[in-house]
This record gives sequence, C-alpha cells and structure tokens, in this order.
Amino acid sequence: MPKDLVVRLDDELRAKRESFGKIPVVDIAPPLDGSNKQWVAKEIRWALSNTGFIYVKNHGIPQDFVDSVFDVGRQFFDLPWSQRMSLHIRKSDLALRGYIEPFGENTDPGRTKDLKECFDIGPERSTLEGPFFGPNQWPSSLPEFRALTYGIINRWWASPQNS
Repeated sequence: MPKDLVVRLDDELRAKRESFGKIPVVDIAPPLDGSNKQWVAKEIRWALSNTGFIYVKNHGIPQDFVDSVFDVGRQFFDLPWSQRMSLHIRKSDLALRGYIEPFGENTDPGRTKDLKECFDIGPERSTLEGPFFGPNQWPSSLPEFRALTYGIINRWWASPQNS
C-alpha cells in the first residue's frame, strides 16, 4: 500500500470510554428545519464518540420506505454465503465497501470479534480515489438492494424539502 494512502487516526480523535445507561436518542429535526444545528451536531458527536451508535428521531423518512429498506436488507442477508462473500470488503481495495461476515470486524481489540454481519457503502465514485472513496459493490441478483439502500436515499436527501 502506498504510504500516502495510509490513514492514521490522531489520538485527539479516539473515542473515550464512558458508561451509559441507554442508547442516545438524537432529534435531527433542527438541522432539517434550519434551527439549532450546532446543538444537534454536538449531540451526535458525543453519542458517536462515546457509545458508537444512536437512535435518530424526526428524520422525516416515510415509514413505508424504512420498511422497504429493512425488507431488502433481509433479502441480502438471506442470500447464499458464496454470493455475500463475492462482495467481501477486501475486494474493494482501499474503498472499504462491501460485505463483512460475522466475526469479520472487531471494534474492541480487548474483546472477542463482533457477532454481526454488515454491508458498508459510501458516496459512489467511479474509480478508487483513496481510502474510503471508491466504487460501491452491489449484488447483481438483488438490484433493488442498490436502489433502496443508495439510490433512493440520495434522491430523498437531494429533495427540495431537505436541501
């Protein structure tokens, strides 16, 4: 790997361990309506820095769309192992896009590997531009997976109500 493409995390950016009693809930209506964006940004930063995840409310995404995304996600994870592994994240080079199998990731090196499987996507690029910036991988047997998880989301965010 070329040295200029190696990504290093500054110690200032590393998450601090804090205990918490519940999953943080962040109301993102303020950035969507143009009010109090800084407060919401601070809430998101705290939650993701300290817990690694959040619940989001008042996002404005229609429930039928959310249900469709969950449905097509289940269809993807129900594909045969060989089809999911054909889209493994290692096949995306530095773009780091694609499927990660159960125990394929470890967010806490002091503990066992994570019991989850996931599919990472990001802003679509036609060529590899560097770490985290390149083409996504998509299952050819499930075209609606791409449409729902990427195409429609982009159209929704680009709509006049959200710009």
